[in-house]
Amino acid sequence: MKDGAPRRFSRIGGHVALDLLNTVEWRLDSQRAIEDLPDYESVLTWAQQCGILTDTETAHIQRLASAQPRLGAAAHRRFLQLRESAYEALVHDLPDAVEELTSAYRTTLHKAHLRHEGLSWAWSERSITLQTPHDRVTRQVIALLTSPHLGQLHQCEDAACGWVYLDTSPRRNRRWCSAADCGNRNRARRYYARHH
Repeated sequence: MKDGAPRRFSRIGGHVALDLLNTVEWRLDSQRAIEDLPDYESVLTWAQQCGILTDTETAHIQRLASAQPRLGAAAHRRFLQLRESAYEALVHDLPDAVEELTSAYRTTLHKAHLRHEGLSWAWSERSITLQTPHDRVTRQVIALLTSPHLGQLHQCEDAACGWVYLDTSPRRNRRWCSAADCGNRNRARRYYARHH
């Protein structure tokens, strides 16, 4: 990656809500955990790469955050709280987390309206604000939470990884977030254990 170029975020989740959860690396190992969204600018970069924000919207929100750094920091904290509530709801089925998401979802609907786009209708905000990434991701999380696809959710079987994805393999037997990464590491670990 060239100096100054924005980092590329993983898209292995199969749904933007799961890609959000995967912005914590080594989630299950507190000694190794890495936060991929350390500031509001990284939230905007992630949202843009995932198609949550357009380039124009991203630039507009960046200007808002620069002009109001304290509000940008607060928006960052709310976004990370949304991610953790989504993790607890989607992965652990915790009712309190579901209630938090439900409350956030109700709030987003008060700030948006349905607009006809192509062959269907889509939610559209009345204005683009520092809260827009949070609101759009909230709708994505609720969409997955209420979808039959939730039954395909699987967490990587590496003991430390913690990344999640929709297992769409024909036999529903995908074990790793990445066969080339966690898969290879765990196969090598088992091989070493067998031969030593």
